[in-house]
Amino acid sequence: MSYATFAVIKRRFEAFDERLDAWADRHWPVLSVLGTRLSFVMLFGGVALHAYESGLAHAAGVRCGPICLATPGFEHVAAAMCGGAAILFVKLYAGLTSAVQRTFIDPFKHVRPEPPAREVARWAARLHVLIGIALFLAMAGLAKAQIPGRFQATLGGLGSLEMVLGWWVGGLAVLRFFWPKYPRGGSFTRDHAVDARRK
Repeated sequence: MSYATFAVIKRRFEAFDERLDAWADRHWPVLSVLGTRLSFVMLFGGVALHAYESGLAHAAGVRCGPICLATPGFEHVAAAMCGGAAILFVKLYAGLTSAVQRTFIDPFKHVRPEPPAREVARWAARLHVLIGIALFLAMAGLAKAQIPGRFQATLGGLGSLEMVLGWWVGGLAVLRFFWPKYPRGGSFTRDHAVDARRK
């Protein structure tokens, strides 16, 4: 490939990239809403599918008794409840880690009060990933524990995909959605507003 041909391809790619960026800027409010909703679907679906595929939903029916096993669709309902619990957990996790950040980290990180950060703290995001690994292994292990004398906690190819797309990609996006909604640095915001009115 000659240098001239390469230069032409590069210019066309840059022009296409500029048009794509311009289109995304025009439609960003809609794309942002769709992305947020998709992240909730991915988290819910990834955890629910793993609960069903790993056998955890069936194990819950076994623990519940013959009535639950005889109920049509019980395993699907149990798996859906796991997906819903995952969203609730991420919401509570966002509130807890935000409080920890505000109470134990921000006072040592900033000399003066800072406005509340909208980005998830790195330690909170990394801990979220580690919790996901432990959670998915535990779900698989609890399902296998129904077999007497055997405990196996492994993730197959589908389980790994569910964890990556559901908990990591979708879950982190949901965490980023909830994180700014908690009043990190809220007292500073109120004091700052009072000072602004006095001026």
